[in-house]
Amino acid sequence: MLRALAREAPIGIVGLDASGAIVAWNPGAERVFGYGATEVIGKTIRDLLGPDAEVDPGALLAELDTQSPPSFSAPCARKDGARFHCEWQLRALRDENGDLLGRAAFVRDTTEATETRATLAAERRFIRRMLDNTPLVLWATDEKGVFTLSDGAGLHALGFAPGEVVGMSAFDLYRDVPEILSAIRAALGGTHQVTLAHAGGASWECRYIPIRGGDGDPVEGVLGVAMDVTERIEAERTLRQQLDLIAQQEGAIRTLSTPIVRVWDGVLALPLVGTIDAARAERILATLLDAVVSEQAHYVILDMTGIDEVDATTADHLFKVLRALGLLGTTALVTGVNPGVATALVGLGVDLGSVMTLGNLEEALRFVMKRRAVKPRRSPAPST
Repeated sequence: MLRALAREAPIGIVGLDASGAIVAWNPGAERVFGYGATEVIGKTIRDLLGPDAEVDPGALLAELDTQSPPSFSAPCARKDGARFHCEWQLRALRDENGDLLGRAAFVRDTTEATETRATLAAERRFIRRMLDNTPLVLWATDEKGVFTLSDGAGLHALGFAPGEVVGMSAFDLYRDVPEILSAIRAALGGTHQVTLAHAGGASWECRYIPIRGGDGDPVEGVLGVAMDVTERIEAERTLRQQLDLIAQQEGAIRTLSTPIVRVWDGVLALPLVGTIDAARAERILATLLDAVVSEQAHYVILDMTGIDEVDATTADHLFKVLRALGLLGTTALVTGVNPGVATALVGLGVDLGSVMTLGNLEEALRFVMKRRAVKPRRSPAPST
């Protein structure tokens, strides 16, 4: 029976004599190391350990008479050269009279467990570094809202130390912060929540995650993650203010690019400066037509004194404005055309015969005054 137990044991059993030489080797040890009994008899434990094992088997064997028999874990090498990890437990073997018969080593392959422990340890170190160096709070409650976990560097901003609130009720602690209480209740009801709360003079983005034992199981508590987003909120507020300022500046620029002036009752003047591209022409047309309707203008003076050059595109945009004014029954007067612009318009084949042109704004106003003096005022321009 004892031989059968040794043969079928799921662990390696290695018999050692008083000097530490291997004298017995069960099939379990062969499965662990890959060596047959004839290949290891006479060798020592040191021969089975990897070259990087920081263990002195001889010193351990000398401790076998102590009340706490030694055990150790160490990297080992299989017959095929593969590296793995083993746990060794050493025992002294004595007869009925207490005389030493030999020693035994019980060996178990712990590679998977060792790797798992190493992975978990690395994850714990990572989580620890994250909690210690990130402005967040990691917490959890049971099904009654009592804290079971409280950790993270963000706790300092709230005036707490890690673990300080464990055992306290979240409903008591945050009774003055209704958005947090509402989110915890919803999470205990099974609904994932995300809120922005203000506490400790900071802004916190909080996530409330229901904890369940499995799919369909009742909620056992709430896992919470709160991140200090004060800097982000301030940055967003600053960005919104900057965008508002830019919008105001753009509006002012658009207004300056189409400075429509009411120079007399029913008479508007629009000084044109710089280049008129498609976008600006659209703004001029829309703004001018709205002003004509709202002011019930009968005359619009387009002053081109500020335009030094004109091309086919600019001329086309200009005449679109003039045609639109004509459709509203408004008389358009063009002033301030310098010789260079006039020459360019002629060179482009633009027909100025249908356009009333005058030398400057003063002449245009005199023209309007004379027209009004010799004939009655027309009915108001249409409202749409």
